[in-house]
Amino acid sequence: MQFIKFIGENGLMPHGYCLSWNPALLSLHVLSDVIIALSYYSIPVCLAYFVRRRKDLPYRRLFWMFGLFIVACGTTHLLATIIIWVPLYWLDGFAKAITALFSAVTAVAMVWIIPRALQLPTSVQLEAEIAERKKAQQEQQEVLDRLNKIAGLVPGVVFQFRLCPDGSSCIPYASEGLRTIYRVGPEQVREDASGVFAVVHPDDIENHLASIRISARDMTPWHQEYRLQFDDAAALWLLGSALPQLQPDGSILWHGFLIDITEQKELEEALRESALYTRSLIEASLDPLVTIGADGRIMDVSAATEKATGIARDALIGSDFCDYFTESGQARAGYQQVFEQGSVTDYPLVIRHVSGKLTDVLYNATLYRDTQGKVAGVFAAARDITARKKMEEELQRSNAELDQFAYAVSHDMRQPLRMVASYLTLLEKALAGRLDEDTREYLSYAIEGAKRMDQMILAMLDFSRVGRKTDPITPISSREVLDDTLAMLKSDIIAGDGAVEVTGDWPELVASRDELMRLLQNLIGNALKYHEPDQPPCVEVHAAATPALFRVTVRDRGIGIDPNQTERLFKVFSRLQARTRFEGTGVGLALCRKIVEHHGGRIGVESAGEGCGSTFWFELPRASAHEKSLRGRVS
Repeated sequence: MQFIKFIGENGLMPHGYCLSWNPALLSLHVLSDVIIALSYYSIPVCLAYFVRRRKDLPYRRLFWMFGLFIVACGTTHLLATIIIWVPLYWLDGFAKAITALFSAVTAVAMVWIIPRALQLPTSVQLEAEIAERKKAQQEQQEVLDRLNKIAGLVPGVVFQFRLCPDGSSCIPYASEGLRTIYRVGPEQVREDASGVFAVVHPDDIENHLASIRISARDMTPWHQEYRLQFDDAAALWLLGSALPQLQPDGSILWHGFLIDITEQKELEEALRESALYTRSLIEASLDPLVTIGADGRIMDVSAATEKATGIARDALIGSDFCDYFTESGQARAGYQQVFEQGSVTDYPLVIRHVSGKLTDVLYNATLYRDTQGKVAGVFAAARDITARKKMEEELQRSNAELDQFAYAVSHDMRQPLRMVASYLTLLEKALAGRLDEDTREYLSYAIEGAKRMDQMILAMLDFSRVGRKTDPITPISSREVLDDTLAMLKSDIIAGDGAVEVTGDWPELVASRDELMRLLQNLIGNALKYHEPDQPPCVEVHAAATPALFRVTVRDRGIGIDPNQTERLFKVFSRLQARTRFEGTGVGLALCRKIVEHHGGRIGVESAGEGCGSTFWFELPRASAHEKSLRGRVS
């Protein structure tokens, strides 16, 4: 109360006396101060509203200080209006002192704040910064869109997988491939990844989760192959790979990809089954099989190879393949021949067993290549010819015995026959005047029978010599052989007033010259012989050749053959015509068949029937016969 009394009773006169209580002057001062005071009071209210609404406003205290300063200023103007009538000069002084304090503090704050406020960006700078930020955001969005498009086109799934400290997991990002592979959309697993674990194959889920835990524990790259199982489809194989990254919140974020490897797994399984099947075939082979690398060392063998050498497979692999033959140099030469020619056929070698037993074999080998087509080595198979050599030795012994028999036949059997025929002839001449017709006919039959028997013995000797006592199989000119054959048959052609027409291609081939000549001689000779007496023989001999075969046809216009009797023609001593009509032993066509078969060919006959002529034909390989002959002579 004392303070109120002090500021109110100061003995001073009101300020209106100074203005002489001039109404106009008083009105001017009062109205001006009132308007100023009201304005000063409204400005802080607006500032307070502005500051409260703009929480991000810098230097908020400065605004509050300005507000207090302005309120104080407004108060001084309000007191100036009151002082005109009431002399509250002390109160007015205190108000001005407070205003001075607020203004001084605000001024000092302004001096401190203005340099810092000047560093704040201007609206133009802010607009430019905002524009740049928007542009950067737009570019970033374009990059993200581009990456999303690329990720959507990449096979499989591009993903981020997060494992939180509490054990929960989610997939913050996944490309659209997730929908195809896992049958869930990326948005469905953005907060919870349990949907992708639910379809992992029951047999793989434990290993799958364990691989994630190990990657998280050791912060090592995650690599895993696992299967997905759906109710309506077969298992789907996936290959996953990702790199872990520790996050500030303690979670681990993997960045990686998933690809579907089902086709690859199916191919691997098919290859595995094929390898097992191939291995089964290899092991089932009775012949030793071996794979040899480019360095000449064994890469793989079959069980038959172990049996042939007496050495286990593990010991054979990596060793020099030449060590298991009696002639290692010959084996190495054959190996080099494979690289030079691409293959070898029936290469003779001898395998040595650890027990000392020797096995004669014929090796067949060919190059094999890797997936790039580069020669990787040689695959070889050996055929045990021990039994074959034994048979060949027995055959040679049998041939020797047959030669002795043939000699005995030609000498010991033909000699008595010649004596019988000779003495019967002498007897017929000696008793010529005393023999009646019947006796003379009987003697003639006996002499003819002895001669026919001699011819049959000669024919059988020829038949037995095919392939043994003939010219070797060598390259020859088929035309020269034909010309020599026709020269031998010239007398028969002239005697029968016949003609032989030769057409076609007569190339070189590999054959026995002597046997080919006898073959042509028999076929053309038969064509000249079997004709009607009133019809001269006309024979057409035609040849055709391909790179592999040589074919000859001998066509005549003779007596023809009953189609039902063609099977009998090529049998020994088989005759379709009476001996009284056409001479012969019945061995000629059988001899032809044996010659053709000895060369690895075929022979046949075609005829429309009796009186329609016949066409005999044969086919011979142009080169393989020689190779077969060489294989038959390997010793």
